[in-house]
Order: sequence, then C-alpha cells, then structure tokens
Amino acid sequence: MSFRIISFIITKKRLNYEKNNEKICNLLQKCQNKVASNYITLYNDSAGKFNNLCSAMGKNLSLKEEDMITIFTTPSCSSCRKAKKWLDDHKIQYDEKNLFSQRITLEDIDIMLSNAENGFEDIISTRSKIFKEESLDVEDMKMSELKQFIIDHPSVLKRPIILDGEKMQVGYNEEEIRVFIPKRLRELIMGIDCPKGEICDYQTALKRYFDEMQTN
Repeated sequence: MSFRIISFIITKKRLNYEKNNEKICNLLQKCQNKVASNYITLYNDSAGKFNNLCSAMGKNLSLKEEDMITIFTTPSCSSCRKAKKWLDDHKIQYDEKNLFSQRITLEDIDIMLSNAENGFEDIISTRSKIFKEESLDVEDMKMSELKQFIIDHPSVLKRPIILDGEKMQVGYNEEEIRVFIPKRLRELIMGIDCPKGEICDYQTALKRYFDEMQTN
C-alpha cells in the first residue's frame, strides 16, 4: 500500500483517531521506512496530528502536510473530463466538486481569488449569458455582490478550475497542468536518480514512478 493511499484513507474516510491510532501509526511507520525521501505527505491537517500522536507512542515519524487537489467541474465540460483523465492517468488524488450539484462557498471563491493574478477576470466568463440576461456589468458590482452572484449562478465560472492551495489552473492545458505533478515524479522527470547510461524521458519517468508506488 502506498503512502498516498494511506493518507487518503486517513483523511477521506475520517478514521476514528482514538480507536485506530496505534494501527495507523504502525502503518505509517512501516510505509515511511520504504519511502526514499523518508517522509510521508498527508493531506489537510493530519500531518501535525499524527506527528504528535505517534511520537507519544514512541514512533518517530516525519510527516508533511499537502493540500488535496480540488477540481471544480460541470458534467458537460469536455475540458473537465480531460483534466480528470490526466489526474487519473498520473494517479493523483483529487476531490471533485460538481458546480451544479455541490454549492460553491465563499471560502472556495476566496481561495480561487488568492491564486488569481487578475482577480475575478481569471475565474469568471463575463460573456456568460446570465450577465446579459441580467444586464449586469461586472465593473459596477461590489466584490461581495459578485461573490454572491457566483454562488447563485456558478455557471459563470470558467471550467475546470483546479486548486491545491498554492497553485491554480483555469481550463485545461496539457503543459500547464504539469504544475500538479508530485514532487517525486518531478525529480524523476528531471533525471534525478536516473541510472547511468539509461534514457530517462517523460514516459520512462512515469513508469518508474508508478513502479515505486506499487512497491512502497
């Protein structure tokens, strides 16, 4: 079982810490011993909790936090399907939010804006039909009004929007989406640890990365 799968089990299935802490700590320690970088990345705030909890049990771990990737989609969006396929092909965990079935929140919008170089311009389409139907001019709207308008009319958002807390991509671009490649895979792509005399191209790096995931 890979450390990414372990982190997914802990955070997404919300295991009861009190009932499962010893089992989880043993699992994490066993996994960590097999990881070349000697640390495990956990999503959300689990790293701090388990560093303290497992340390109290005499198991010294080196856990780091990593934000789970969130992708905002709609069912008919072809670019959304391409982005999800890329993430799936690279075995990258993500949380999908369907804008039409899961209400977007103010916090979601604030995170988007914190990663946007040009503010609302980066995340909404002013050519959306709803703006014309409502005779609205984005420039005349207060920030709070525009945020609420997005919540009420999520179709104005460009799609997909991919976030991991520190990075954001709007739309699908085969080159730009590579910013979400995990650290270990980036190292392999750049040729770090490439055996002497071997060709370490992108496809070879992917294969080595997936092989490592299977053995860890």
